[in-house]
Amino acid sequence: TPGVRVGTEGKPEEFGEEAKFFVEIRLLQRDVKVVLESTSNQNFIGSVLHPRGNIAEFLLKDGLAKCLDWTMGLVTGGGEKLREAENFAKQRRLRIWKNFNAQTTSAPSINKSGFSAKVVEIGLCDSLSVLKDNGEELKVYFSSLRPPRREGADGTLPIQTAVRTQPRPLYDVPFMFEAREYLRKRLIDKRVTVMIDYVQPKQNQFPEKTCCTILFNGQNVAIMMIERGYAKVIRHRNDDDNRSQQYDQLIAAETKAEGEKKGLWADKTDQSNTLRVQELQGDAQRSKQFLPYLQRSQRIDGLVEFVASASRLRVYVPKESCLITFLLSGINAPRTARIGPNGQQIGSDEPFAVQAMNFTRYKCLQHDVQIEVETMDKAGGFIGYLFVQVERGVWKNLSELLVENGLASVHFTAERSSYYTLLTNAERIAKAAKLGIWKHHVEEEQQLIDDNQKQGNDTTERKLELKKILLTEVYTGFRFAAQTFDDGLSIEKLMNALQLELKTPSIIKFIPKRNQLCAAKYTDGNLWHRARVEGVKGDNVDVHTNYYFQRETLSMSRIAPLPPQFQSQAPFAKEYQLALVSAPPDPSYAEDSMLAFKRLCFSKPYLYLNVEYRIGGLEAVTVFADDNKGEKRDLAKKLITDGYALVEKRREARFQQLVDDYVEQETKARKAHLNIWRYGDFTGSEL
Repeated sequence: TPGVRVGTEGKPEEFGEEAKFFVEIRLLQRDVKVVLESTSNQNFIGSVLHPRGNIAEFLLKDGLAKCLDWTMGLVTGGGEKLREAENFAKQRRLRIWKNFNAQTTSAPSINKSGFSAKVVEIGLCDSLSVLKDNGEELKVYFSSLRPPRREGADGTLPIQTAVRTQPRPLYDVPFMFEAREYLRKRLIDKRVTVMIDYVQPKQNQFPEKTCCTILFNGQNVAIMMIERGYAKVIRHRNDDDNRSQQYDQLIAAETKAEGEKKGLWADKTDQSNTLRVQELQGDAQRSKQFLPYLQRSQRIDGLVEFVASASRLRVYVPKESCLITFLLSGINAPRTARIGPNGQQIGSDEPFAVQAMNFTRYKCLQHDVQIEVETMDKAGGFIGYLFVQVERGVWKNLSELLVENGLASVHFTAERSSYYTLLTNAERIAKAAKLGIWKHHVEEEQQLIDDNQKQGNDTTERKLELKKILLTEVYTGFRFAAQTFDDGLSIEKLMNALQLELKTPSIIKFIPKRNQLCAAKYTDGNLWHRARVEGVKGDNVDVHTNYYFQRETLSMSRIAPLPPQFQSQAPFAKEYQLALVSAPPDPSYAEDSMLAFKRLCFSKPYLYLNVEYRIGGLEAVTVFADDNKGEKRDLAKKLITDGYALVEKRREARFQQLVDDYVEQETKARKAHLNIWRYGDFTGSEL
C-alpha cells in the first residue's frame, strides 16, 4: 500500500493519503477479524477481515495497493483472489497503475494453449527437451524457477580455478546432480502437459527462452522441485507479468522448503551434495588403468549423459565414479558432420546419419543402461556393447537395434563377439525389408546372378598380376588362407611385441567367449598368438590364429586376455578360393583332394596367386609355384591332371583358353582312371 511518509521532496507517496483514508473509513473503531499468517523481523503478518471481506482485496481492486510476492504464499486459502483484484486494477489503469503497460514478450508462432509431449532430455534442472506429436523437438524452460548454482562465500559466482578449465555444473554445483536425477527418474520418456507462459527475449549471449508451466500427472513439476529444495523462485518486478501462472504456489512451496531446511535451504555445513567424478574421455593413460576393472564385470550399470553420434556416447559409470567415452562395437554406423572449433560444420552428413543419431539419442540418452567393455582405442575410448531396457526386465543390444532398423551395418570386428549371429540376423532382416541404408540394396543371390551375367558378357582379356604369398592353412573345397609375403616383417614385429607384453602373467581372470579375440599360446613354438575363440568345452578352448588361420585346441591355462593395442589390427591372413575347379562331392574323395592340394602348397616356401573373379565376398584365384626350371606351374592344372579336381566351366571369354586346357587334362585323367576317377565316372557324363 502507498505510504504517507514524507519522501525526499517533502511530499507523501502518490495515493498514500487516499489509501490511508480508504482503510480508516472502513476499519477504524470497528470490530474486525485478524488472521495471523506469519512473522517477519518481529512484526506480525496477517489478513484483516472486514464483515464484507478481506480489506487487502478491496485496496487492490481500487488500485491503492500492490501484491507483495513473498507474502502471497502465506495467505490463508491462497492468494488467487488478491491477484485477480490487482489484475482488475491493472487492466483499468486505476490510481497507482495509471501508467501501467503490460509487458508481453511472446513469439507469434507459439501456441499458448497447452499441448502434450514426451520428455526426451533433462537440462540443468531448469529446462526440458520435449518431443511433440508432430515430431518437432522443443526446448522449454520452467517459468519463474532458478536452478541450483555455485556461489562463493559472498554469494557471487566464484572465479574458475586453473585446476579445471572446463566447468562441470552438473557434478560441481551442490544439489544439481541430485535435482537432475529427481527429474530424470520421473520424467524421461514420460508424457507431460506443457503450458507456455511467456517467451524471454534473447539477451547478450543467452538465447531466447520459451518459459512454461509443465504438468506431470496433474502436478506442477516446478512446485515438485521447489518444495524439495532443489530450486528457488525468481523474484519478478511488480510490473512484470512474465511469470508462472502458478507463481503464488511456487512462493508457498519455497517458503515451506525454507522452513524445513530442505536442499538448497539446508545449513551451509550440510550443503556438500556434489558428485566427485573422474573424467576419462581423451585420457588414454588413465583409461588404461580403469580398463581391467570395467572388463572384469560381465555387465556394468551406466547412465548415458551425451550422444555424440549413433555409435559414440558419453556414459557415467556409478560403480567406478567415472565418465567415459563409449563406442558401440560390432557395427559401422553412418557419420554426421563434425562441428569445428569456430562452430563451423566440417564435412557433410552421410545418408541416414541424422536418423541413426536420433535413434540412439531417443533410445538411451539419460536412460539407465548396461555396458560390456571389450577393449579400448588409442584415444582412451572404451569399446563394447550397450544394452537398453525396451520393457521392464528386457534388455536389448543397441548395436543389434541399430542394425535391425537399417541404421548401421555389421563390422568385421563383430566376428570375434558372441553377438555376431544376432547382428548378422538383424542385418538380414533390415536388408530384406530395405530399411535405412539398405534402401537400394540388391540381394546377394541376385547380385551374384547379375555379376555372373556381367562376367559372362565380359570381353576383356585375362590379366596376370601375380602376388607373392605365404600359404598358412588349407581347407576342404580348395579353400585356403594366406598372407602377403611382404607382411612377414610386420607380423614378426607384432609377435615380438606380444611376447613382451604377455611376459608377465595377467592378474585378470579371463573367461573366453565364442568369437572373442584372445591371446593363445600355441604348442607349436610355445609362442603367444593373437587368436579367435571358436568354442569352449570345459577347460579346453578351440582357437584359430589371426596371423595364420591355424586351428588348435588349448587348455585354459594357455589362454589370456588380448592387450588393447593388439585388438584393432585387421587379420593378416585372408581366405581365398581356388578358381575354375571344384572338389568331388564324395567326402572321402574330397579329403584326398585336400591332402593333395596341401602337399603341393607346403612343398614350396612361398607361392604366387592371381585374382580371377569374385564369389560373393571371396576372391577366386589361380595359384602358381616355381618349378625346378624357374617357371610358374599352375597348381589347379596339376590337381586336375593328377585326378584330384573337377573343372568348373565359366562363360567369360577371357577364361576360355584356360578352361579348354583344364578340360583336356580332366579328360586324360578320366580315361586313365586316376585317383577320384579310379572307379569310373561319377558325374553322369561318361566319355
